[in-house]
Amino acid sequence: MRRLMVGIAVMALGACSNESAEQAAPAASVEADAVETTPPVENAEAAPAGNPDAALALDGEGLRAVILASGSTRLIEFGQAEAEVMRQLETVRGRAADERGTNPECGAGALQFASWDDGLTAWFQDGAFVGWALNGEGGGASTMGGLGVGTTRAELDGGPTVVEVEETSLGQEFEAGGVFGILNGTGETARVTNLWGGTSCNFR
Repeated sequence: MRRLMVGIAVMALGACSNESAEQAAPAASVEADAVETTPPVENAEAAPAGNPDAALALDGEGLRAVILASGSTRLIEFGQAEAEVMRQLETVRGRAADERGTNPECGAGALQFASWDDGLTAWFQDGAFVGWALNGEGGGASTMGGLGVGTTRAELDGGPTVVEVEETSLGQEFEAGGVFGILNGTGETARVTNLWGGTSCNFR
């Protein structure tokens, strides 16, 4: 319930294109495959640990920012300029990205990324925001409907969005309203381990 409330509160500071799950990928592959990385910006340690006034929600058209006090939201839409998206994300999250770099081996071509140590990655190409990926705890981020890492198959099927699940080389892969993900099993208690939207970098 707490995750759902946070997810609903998540969207008010930022601004779309999706590609099929065949070209998307969880953030887990970033650290292993990215070859050009840079350390966090010098003032990252001085940034607050989090923004108590805003939160981030996942969306099939980008990411959403929410002002917690009012519940007002704004879409950080795919296609927006990288610099503006980073400004919005770092404002919502209350801190700079933990790592910036490039992964040259993605199916969609070289992608630049900004990642946070709680599992969120934002993907950029040709200076524009093109995708996101989430693994691990993900800072508790979820969709407005409450879909996040840890959501069960039963909860997924019981949600408001039609869910399509198929067995792929990644495992039990699903799509729900433009958000893609992986379940760690086939039963009702199987849980979501990874989520992504838009262009990402999945190795099949």
